[in-house]
Amino acid sequence: MKLFHHERALSAKIGNAACAGQGGARSARLGFGLVEILISAAIALLALGSVGIATSSNVNAFEAGNLRTGLNSKVNQALDRIVRELSLGDKATLIGVPAAPLFSELTTFDVPDTVSFATGVVTWKTTRVELQYEPSETDDGIDNDGDGLIDEGQVVLTRDFGTANQLATVLATGVAEYAEGEAFDASDENGNGLIDERGFALCFDGTRMLIRLTLERADSSGEIVRTSLSTTVTCRNGNP
Repeated sequence: MKLFHHERALSAKIGNAACAGQGGARSARLGFGLVEILISAAIALLALGSVGIATSSNVNAFEAGNLRTGLNSKVNQALDRIVRELSLGDKATLIGVPAAPLFSELTTFDVPDTVSFATGVVTWKTTRVELQYEPSETDDGIDNDGDGLIDEGQVVLTRDFGTANQLATVLATGVAEYAEGEAFDASDENGNGLIDERGFALCFDGTRMLIRLTLERADSSGEIVRTSLSTTVTCRNGNP
């Protein structure tokens, strides 16, 4: 009897040990599974973050591309209009445009107004093209109108300048305070031969007038997108 009880007790101990071993194994497997889940979740989050960053970068690049396309169209339209007006001008009456490396932000000149069929006499009127600050902006280094740009300007064409009938037309807005690559520091950063030129700058290069224009816009993230273009024009008419 004692032997039987001893064997039964021994069997019970072995059985308990086996159960304990199985429980430990299950706990180990459970713990290992949680670690795997956490690692997988972390990798998934990193992957999603990378996708989000890439998507955001693609969206920003797309937006900047659209802005640049729009600016290219606007800068071309503005320069075409300025060239058309200046090509009609009388060079002898053109005021305010120096030879490079100097520059000006404005010029006035006479253009034909009417021609008498009886006498052939041409009457002339004065036109001005100039850079002004946008209506809500001032030269203070602050974004006064909240569009993300600082001290931006506009190119304005005024017909019948100096008369009671003068009429102003805005040819371009968002004109950069300084040309692309330039800053107010008495040096020629962009290497075009002019020093600290404004976003709209006029100068003579020999007999031709050189016109430079830089437009800018801010995208939704606050990054500034700029487009610059230059062209030349020759005044062809003469005022006898």
